[in-house]
Amino acid sequence: MIKTTILTGVEQEVTFAGTHTIYWVQNLGNGDILVGLEPELADGKDDVLIVPSGGTGYVRRDAGTKTVYLSGAGKAQVYGTNNAFCPFKAVSKGGGEVTSEDGTITTGTVDYPIVSLNLYGNSVQDGAPTPEAPIDIVSVGDDGAVGIVSHGKNLFPYNDLTKGSFWGFYSRLTATTNELTAILTENSASGIGLTQSAVAAALTDYENKQINFSCEIYADVAMNVSLGNDNDNILINIPEKTWVKCSWSGIAKVQPMRIYAMSGINGATLRVQNIQIELGNKATSYEPYKGNTATITSGLALCSVGDVRDELIYNADGTGKIIKRTAKIVLDGSNDEDWLFFSESGAPFQIYLKNGILFESQTELPKLYCNKYQRVPQGATWGNYDYMVSVNVGGTSLVIRDISVTTLEEFKAKLNAVPMAVVYVLATPQEIELSADEITALMKLQTFDGVTNIYNDENAEMTIKVATNPMLSEYVMPVIDGITARYEARIAALEAAVTNT
Repeated sequence: MIKTTILTGVEQEVTFAGTHTIYWVQNLGNGDILVGLEPELADGKDDVLIVPSGGTGYVRRDAGTKTVYLSGAGKAQVYGTNNAFCPFKAVSKGGGEVTSEDGTITTGTVDYPIVSLNLYGNSVQDGAPTPEAPIDIVSVGDDGAVGIVSHGKNLFPYNDLTKGSFWGFYSRLTATTNELTAILTENSASGIGLTQSAVAAALTDYENKQINFSCEIYADVAMNVSLGNDNDNILINIPEKTWVKCSWSGIAKVQPMRIYAMSGINGATLRVQNIQIELGNKATSYEPYKGNTATITSGLALCSVGDVRDELIYNADGTGKIIKRTAKIVLDGSNDEDWLFFSESGAPFQIYLKNGILFESQTELPKLYCNKYQRVPQGATWGNYDYMVSVNVGGTSLVIRDISVTTLEEFKAKLNAVPMAVVYVLATPQEIELSADEITALMKLQTFDGVTNIYNDENAEMTIKVATNPMLSEYVMPVIDGITARYEARIAALEAAVTNT
C-alpha cells in the first residue's frame, strides 16, 4: 500500500498495518525530507536518509517495523515492502550540485563516488588578430588531454616521505615513510626543505589561493625554528624533546617550503612528521593524502564560440560522452583545400573556402574564431575592411578579404608560411563516446568524508553532483547497474570465445 502524507515541518509518523523491512519514500515537495526508522530525525545522524525534492530513496531494517518517521514540508508518498521493488519513478537524483567557474571545487561530503560531472569547453583569444600579428585561440585540452582530480583536504601528495620530495641543507637528512630526520650543523639556517617539484605537485592548481601548511616538529634540544616559504616565514619555539604542531598560512606560491633552525646547533636532531597542506588559513587535524586522477583524451580540444560550448558528460552508471558543438580546422594552403577567388572589377579579391563545411550563419558576428583575420557580421560592407573573415549567406563558405594578395598563389603561400586556425560552430553537433579506460578512471573519482577538493588542470568550468548521504539509493543503483552491465558484457565475450574455440 502507498500512503500519501502532507508534511508541515514537524516530525511525524507514518504507520502501516503490516510489518515491512523496506520503506520507499518519494518527495513530491519543494524541499528536502528527512526519513528514518527511529524518532528525533536530524541531518547527518546515522541511518537518516535525505530525500531531495523530486527524489526517491529508501530506509531498511532487517527486523521489520510498522512505522517510518518523516520530517520536512510538502507532500510525500511512502511504500512498505519486503523486497527491493520501488513503485516510484525517480524524478531527479538527489545530492548536492556544485558549480565552479575556475575549475576548482571544495565541498563537505561523504565517502562516495561522484554522481555526475559536466566539464565545459572554452576558447579564448586575447585581442584582435591581423595576418601579420596572429593571435592564438587557446582552448581547453589543446595539449590533447584534460586531467580531473578529486582528493581529500590534504593537498600534499606524498604519504611516503622516502620518495625524494625533500632535501637537507647544511644537514644530513634521512627519511622513513612517515618521518623526516635532519642532523644539523653549526651553519645558520640548517634544516629541511621541500623540493620545488614536490611543492609544484601540491600547489600548481591552487596558486594564489590561501593555504595552510602544517606539520609536527620535534627537536632533541630547545631551538627556534623558522617555517614558511622563501618570501614569508614565521618563528616557532620548539622545547627540548617535545613534539609541537606548527602551522603557517599564506598565499600559495609554487616555491619551496623550509623548516630550519635559526642558529646552528651542531649535531642536534630535527624531526618532522604529518605534513599537510590545505586550503584556508587554519590548520585542522592531520589526514594522509587520498585521491584519484582521471585523464580524458577523447575528442579534444574542447572549444567554445560565444555561448556554444563543447561538453564532457559523465554519469555514475559508467556512461559518458563528449558532445562536440564546435570544431577546429587549420588551413595551410594545401591542394585539398577548396579555395575560390572572386573580385569585382578593380577591387581586391574575396576568397572563399568551401570544402563541404557547413558553417552556422547569422547576421551578427559569425560563430567562429580566427587566429589571423578579424571576424565581421554577415552582410557587412566588405570594402570597409582590409582584412576580415565572415560567413556567406547560407553558411556554406568561409569568406576572407585580404588586400595584401591579388592572386590565389600569393594567398596560399601566405597560408603556408603562417597557417590559419579557425574554431567554428558545427551545424550538427557530434557525440563521441568515452573510452573504456576513461570511464574506468572517472569511476574512481570520489568524494571524501569531510573536505573534498575537485579540480581540472585546464581551469575549465565544471558542474559536479556529489552525494550528501551514503544511504541514498539513487547513487547506489546507477553504480551497481554500471558494474553489472560491464561484467555481463565481459561474460558474454568470454562465452562467445569459448564457443568459437
